[in-house]
Amino acid sequence: MIHSTLRNPPVTVTPAMSPPAAVNPLALQSALHDMNNLLLIMSTYTALAVDKLSVDSSAYRDMRQAKEAVSQAALLAHEIRIALK
Repeated sequence: MIHSTLRNPPVTVTPAMSPPAAVNPLALQSALHDMNNLLLIMSTYTALAVDKLSVDSSAYRDMRQAKEAVSQAALLAHEIRIALK
């Protein structure tokens, strides 16, 4: 674990710093669509890498973990899309 020696000053919220207005659901849908496209590409390349690597290699284990992370991200994107409906 990395510990920073820098200290963050306390933040005071002023009216000018109020939270942004609600995000446009269509913009979120579009962003999720783009994210799913990227996840599909990542999934394809990790699957290709896994197929070409030796099961005994550390790279194989790393690619399997990357493939699992991509699958979890895709599931999360799907859950967000359902929540937006």
